[in-house]
Amino acid sequence: MSATRINIDTVYQALKASSSQDDADQRKLGEEQLNTLKILPGFHNILQNVYLNPYFPLSVRCFAATYLKNGIMEFWNKSSANGINDDEKAQIRSHLFDLVKEPNKLLNTEIAGIITRIAMFDFPDRWPSMFTDVCHLVDSAQAMGNIVLLNNLLSILNEVAQGSSALRTCASRTASRTAVPDLIKVTGQIYLQSTQKWMHSIDLGSMEVGYMALKVTGKILADGYSNCSHSDEPKNFFKNTVEHFQEFVRMYDKQPTKAVAEHIHELGKMYIDIVERQPVPFLMMPDTLQLIQSYLSIIKSKAGMIQQVDSADEDVDIVELWEKIIIQDLTLLSKVVKSFCLNHKPTFDSDKSIFGRGIQKSYDDTNPIIQLMEKSLFTPEIINSIVDILLTSYFKLTPRDLENWRSNPEEWKTYGFGDFWRPHQVRPRAEELFTDLLANFKDIVGPSLLKFMEKAGQSDDLLVRDVAYNAFAIATASRFQTINFDENIKFDEMLVQTLVPQGFQTDSNLCNIIRGRIAIIISECVSAKCSNETRIEIYKLLDHFLNPTDPLNDKVVKVYACKALNFTIDEWNTRISDFLPYLPRIFKRMFELLTKDLTLIKSKTIVLQALCAIIDRVKRSIAPYTDLIMQALSSLWDEAGDDCQMKSVILCTLANLIKSSGENSSKYYLLAIPMLKESVDRDNELFYSLLENALPLWVVLVEHAPAINEYLLQLLPDLSGLIDYETDLLTNEMKIVESYVLLDSEYVLQHYGQAIFERFAEHLPEMSGTGASVMNGSLDLIFQKNGSEIMDYGKGILVGSGLFATLISVLLDENSTSSYTCVEILSNFSRLAHANASAFVQCVATAGIPTAYKEQHPDLPAVAENDTVGVVLDFWLGKFDNMGHPRQRKLNALGLASLVRTSHDSVMRQFQNITVFWSQVLDEVHESGEGDAEVYYTDYETGYPMSVRGARNEDEADELEGKYEPVSPNSVRKLALFQMDPVYTVCLKDYINVVLADVGARSAGHAKILLTTSDPALMNSLSGVFK
Repeated sequence: MSATRINIDTVYQALKASSSQDDADQRKLGEEQLNTLKILPGFHNILQNVYLNPYFPLSVRCFAATYLKNGIMEFWNKSSANGINDDEKAQIRSHLFDLVKEPNKLLNTEIAGIITRIAMFDFPDRWPSMFTDVCHLVDSAQAMGNIVLLNNLLSILNEVAQGSSALRTCASRTASRTAVPDLIKVTGQIYLQSTQKWMHSIDLGSMEVGYMALKVTGKILADGYSNCSHSDEPKNFFKNTVEHFQEFVRMYDKQPTKAVAEHIHELGKMYIDIVERQPVPFLMMPDTLQLIQSYLSIIKSKAGMIQQVDSADEDVDIVELWEKIIIQDLTLLSKVVKSFCLNHKPTFDSDKSIFGRGIQKSYDDTNPIIQLMEKSLFTPEIINSIVDILLTSYFKLTPRDLENWRSNPEEWKTYGFGDFWRPHQVRPRAEELFTDLLANFKDIVGPSLLKFMEKAGQSDDLLVRDVAYNAFAIATASRFQTINFDENIKFDEMLVQTLVPQGFQTDSNLCNIIRGRIAIIISECVSAKCSNETRIEIYKLLDHFLNPTDPLNDKVVKVYACKALNFTIDEWNTRISDFLPYLPRIFKRMFELLTKDLTLIKSKTIVLQALCAIIDRVKRSIAPYTDLIMQALSSLWDEAGDDCQMKSVILCTLANLIKSSGENSSKYYLLAIPMLKESVDRDNELFYSLLENALPLWVVLVEHAPAINEYLLQLLPDLSGLIDYETDLLTNEMKIVESYVLLDSEYVLQHYGQAIFERFAEHLPEMSGTGASVMNGSLDLIFQKNGSEIMDYGKGILVGSGLFATLISVLLDENSTSSYTCVEILSNFSRLAHANASAFVQCVATAGIPTAYKEQHPDLPAVAENDTVGVVLDFWLGKFDNMGHPRQRKLNALGLASLVRTSHDSVMRQFQNITVFWSQVLDEVHESGEGDAEVYYTDYETGYPMSVRGARNEDEADELEGKYEPVSPNSVRKLALFQMDPVYTVCLKDYINVVLADVGARSAGHAKILLTTSDPALMNSLSGVFK
């Protein structure tokens, strides 16, 4: 469609068709027309003309305004393709306020959105007068007394104020801050005048204007200042709002009305916004203490009303309004506690986080208000009174809670009993405030809690006992340490004497609540002080909670029992033999719960997490249940859909199942391979969420494979693309690479070696020392397994991938590479040199001296610039003192001896230094005739566990690995490789003798070099070695 055909009628018809609610075909045609028109010059100006035209249908006008609002984000930016030109932008801006008298709120809201989005781009550079323009219009509307116009303009200001946080440049934010004093003066006056008017004589128009002015001013006050307590205008406004808040509460108490309720709620939102963004300035505002005291009086006077929510005896709207106010009340108090306690210290050394943005901290500045708060608010008496009202009224389950528990226990467990945050409910907010008081006033709250628990223990009211247990579970959380298990409570005694008997009680239909809370306490406390004997009592109790024939064991109780079992068994000091007698029955009950009873994925995830922990701890004892678990995992994977948490637990469970059973992994392929392929697919939306748990499963599969097979080969194409420099993932990625190399190194290197080495070369320079160590450890295994082949036909992938040049570059980068990493690279070079020294020298020469090294050594002689071998060898010998482990020193001695065998000029020039190296290594270690020595076998090995590296035969490997986990086929393959390691099988003294004889016999010239480049005294001292 050409530009000459675009006009208001064309655009109107397309908008009308596109907004059709009855004809889908017409709507689709209209959308296609708009997509064609929107890239044409003048289109967005015409959209504005459509919504400004009062003769068009309102639905089309609103749609045009919405389309323009969305088009601004797509086409207003200069860098946008087919962007709106400057003339069209200016034309649109000039008519933005033409419709401020529009009575339709929907259309006015869309126009406000248009203004806000344009301001994001154009203020202040191309529209510096934006705030001034709006303020002048507001003043004019107020002078005329036009309520509709004033309300519309305030709505626009509200949208702009909300969008000001998205202003894109520092200049726009600075300009916005500059306009704040004028804005708050205008909107604050409108609020005060309108509020005074309707408080004396009810006027709905003034109420509506005042409410909107309050929203705007509150937003500006919270976001527009770095410290609102330093300016008179916001301080005066805040002081007036506190008076109004107190009066509104009194008015609503006497005669509840929706308008007054909205004002109370909006003020609460404003106070919370300010304390979140400017914690200390909020405390320093006038009458803040009176405001907090007013809120405290509300939570005390309205405590009984919370138990009446949904009660037929009370007006639902009134009760729900007070519930909302109390939620705000508890939220505000919690934030005030945090702000007060974070700043109740005489030293402030940072201007971030707890202070308003850009504020200079000054203890002298905050000290008076801190002292006032301490004397008038945070006294032991007031703190204890808050704790008392929280425990007696707001922690207690309401009739609504009990009904929800009975009607849908699984849903209740997920959203009602503490696992997930519910900001729209009172009890979670009360728990948050109690938690903050515990964390900051534990010396006051702790004793009060213990007294409450003692009193609750004597009560027959199970709901009161539930409150005590809930508070106890919060207090025992490790981060608070409010309850001292040595001084205050002995958990073993409490569990055996109190919790276990109550857990077996059946004398009330509320016993299920106590059982669920006991399970939570076990989860929180079992890691603190719990003997093996007590754990046995816990197994008995949780087995009882899982009993499906007991009607008191609803889904809430069972799921929390599973969670408690997870924490109980997954402790490092748990004696698993004590649990094994209970395993058959507990497993059966958990399995039926997982596969038959539960319906929500979140609940099933908790049960499966417990099963996963059990599998990991009981190891081979899980074997009888393997097939059942596999069937369940298959259906759960399909059921999980896009729930990454459940799928992660499934992957972890499957890995533990294979590892713990000690079986051949082939029986798991049909289940595991499809899951793995889905999890490591970068196009999968859950890729980043699943990868962390997919890699361990992959590791276990290849480590337990008896041989390479088509199933494992299906995964190989994805491997190289996963290799990254993140250390946490890299460890498992390298384990997978090593396992494939051990399975079939020739196939892996021929088909995927280039891609894998390219990823190594890409990420090695970026890695931390730990990551580099992991990767170098894998290269050590690869070069040991395939050193000769890599230096022969595989030399092309080593050099062509850039890996060899990268290794040299990293090695010689003295500014970034640690000595430890250098030694690891040199050890890898030693393996390559020992495998084929001539090919290694060629690779070094081909790589050349890195540019960075030349820049670091500007005085490098011209002759040395072409002598990469000499530069590398000089660096190599300089790192001799950093080679601390005898195994590393011998490996490097073998590599250097192999280089001498080449008779390369650069090597022979360093012959004397090399002989010094040999001398020290031979003097330190006395090898057997086969080249072995006890000192080579230690706990510390680069990249491999001691249980494999330290073993010298399969029986020893079984003994060592038995301490950790069953020996896998991969461990056997590693052991076989290590048994052929030249470090253990080549006698260094004999090898050096052979090298020297070979070099000397090669020519008279070489023999002369050996004699003339060596110190006679050194040669004489080594006469017993160099024969």
